[in-house]
Amino acid sequence: MLQGAYHDFYQRIVEVVDKTRIYTDPLSTLTYGTDASCYRLTPKVVIRSQSEQEVQAILAAAADLNLPVTFRAAGTSLCGQAVTDSILVVASHGWKKLEILDNGAAIRLQPGVIGGAANSALAPLGRKIGPDPATINSAMIGGMVNNNSSGMCCGTAQNTYNTLKSLRLVLADGTVLDTADAQSVAAFRRSHADLLQRLAELAARIRTDSELEARIRRKYKMKNTTGYSLNALVDFTDPVDMLAHLIVGSEGTLAFLSEVVFNTVVEQPYKASALVLYPTIKEACDAIAILAQHKDVVAAAELLDRASLRSVENKVCVPASLKTLPEEAAAILMEARAGSAEQLTAHIAAINDYIAAIPSLEGVTFTDVPEFTRLWNIRKGMLPSVGAMRAAETTVITEDVVFPIEHLAARYACRRCSANTAITMPSSLATRWKVTCTSCSARTSPIRQKSSATKRSSPRSANWWRWNTKAPSRPNTAPVATWRRLWKWNGARPLTASCRRSRRSSIRPASLTRT
Repeated sequence: MLQGAYHDFYQRIVEVVDKTRIYTDPLSTLTYGTDASCYRLTPKVVIRSQSEQEVQAILAAAADLNLPVTFRAAGTSLCGQAVTDSILVVASHGWKKLEILDNGAAIRLQPGVIGGAANSALAPLGRKIGPDPATINSAMIGGMVNNNSSGMCCGTAQNTYNTLKSLRLVLADGTVLDTADAQSVAAFRRSHADLLQRLAELAARIRTDSELEARIRRKYKMKNTTGYSLNALVDFTDPVDMLAHLIVGSEGTLAFLSEVVFNTVVEQPYKASALVLYPTIKEACDAIAILAQHKDVVAAAELLDRASLRSVENKVCVPASLKTLPEEAAAILMEARAGSAEQLTAHIAAINDYIAAIPSLEGVTFTDVPEFTRLWNIRKGMLPSVGAMRAAETTVITEDVVFPIEHLAARYACRRCSANTAITMPSSLATRWKVTCTSCSARTSPIRQKSSATKRSSPRSANWWRWNTKAPSRPNTAPVATWRRLWKWNGARPLTASCRRSRRSSIRPASLTRT
């Protein structure tokens, strides 16, 4: 039974939202207490929202009672952004509108649209959305925007940030901003002039420091989702554009996303893939370094270590040779795309020439559909596969780190780990290389730790992640200090850890407008 402020919140919100879409019973809240990550926080109240007006009412009531709000779409992320022990607002089934614009050059989407559904709608026009995460057939647009999704093939050039055309937002104070609507933008410039001025001042301060500006640009050439998208402050001159792109990757901490318009990208009709096996990780890394210099012909390349290959070697239709690979073996799953069969053939020939000098176990053989689809489905299912191999009473923990491609072989992240407890899955041909380490060696499940009574004393507890409206260094009171702190955390180490948990997905209502 709800008590205190949460009881008062419920009494107010049932006047606006149909009570059949509000859950407070133990079973329902427990169900929403976990996402695809290893964390569990049981919310006090779960609301399946269906309109901007409902979101505005929820934020207003929560602001009056000083209660945090967390937003959730599909909940497919692996880092716990969609769990909370406060108020959880679900934006899925009531947010499914989709509209194709300009003959497929752009697409308008609500946060509950599944990424794969957007691509299915665009397919007859030979287009698709830029981000292509492995979970695209279950991930929803709201999460893809708020996590700045990229994927195995799009790298950074076609990620959410770089294909964003406009956003429609509900800010913490209830203000609705549609960056595609000139009247909405003009009204926002008047009502939130102070916020925009402070963003402009932040950008100006960065531009006066050439070393800092260069560092920001360098950091965001790679797959970097640590902290907020500070590159917005150097990529744009209009504070409205800065704000829109700061929303990307903010995990729901700055505003509620009610609509997004993406610039779409061409879906090349001709594709081919190859799973190339190498005797050791060094040869595979050397090949990656070469392929990264030829992104005009290589659409994607994923490095798979021996442990990751072992996790799928018994799957149906997987090449039988995987079972007999030496312990030091590794592989690259690569893809070429083109607008014509002749161009695809030329790309394949070029790739073979580029890596011909690097010894492989079985040579380089490209295949087309359906072999093409089967190979990439194996890669997409690799994380569940390695999770299924873990010992009883252990959990899967994922983390992302970034290495310069030329140093990947020397700094191969998991050589110190047991091959049975960790895998690496470097992805994309970005300027630097993103490595996902999956460890199954923790004997105590983080789910249990998160749901235990000790979580409140932990420095990474839900209370620490939330924005405390009284703390002078938090975003609502001093964005300059906060972004400085986030950037210091992001850039202090030569190998950046993309630990999204540094800013949990809870929003303190009205936090953007307080001084």
